[in-house]
Amino acid sequence: MPSGFEPVFEDDFFDVSVHATRGIVWAHRKKGEHMRPEHLRVWGERLIEISSQHGGNTGQMGLLIDARDGVGNSDPAFESAVLENRKRLLAHFRVVVNLVRTTVGRLQHERLHAGRPTRERSLVTNDEDEALRWAEHQHRPGPET
Repeated sequence: MPSGFEPVFEDDFFDVSVHATRGIVWAHRKKGEHMRPEHLRVWGERLIEISSQHGGNTGQMGLLIDARDGVGNSDPAFESAVLENRKRLLAHFRVVVNLVRTTVGRLQHERLHAGRPTRERSLVTNDEDEALRWAEHQHRPGPET
């Protein structure tokens, strides 16, 4: 993780850090077992709460979910929970970026989110620099004239 991120939360599944100046919340998925759908639902709510407490207005922040160390999970119940969580996160954050390790992870994300109206506010990539640029700058309001 680049410098300037301050750790704000840790549990069995994620480390969460905030870079207040850049307006980015970085949620790093830890190595370990699969998340069950109920864990994912609770985690999404908790992430919004933590980000609000430590970063301010989440509607002005980019969320970067670093899933590179996570274990893949294509269980239909989990994928359903991913979609519910994604909708909730996009309602609170300016953009959501998923940083994945493999092409399979990228393809799963693209399959799940194909044709969704919020697609222009989300990105999946395996390039950390691209993920950071997108989380910081994509859809950020410009200066008022």
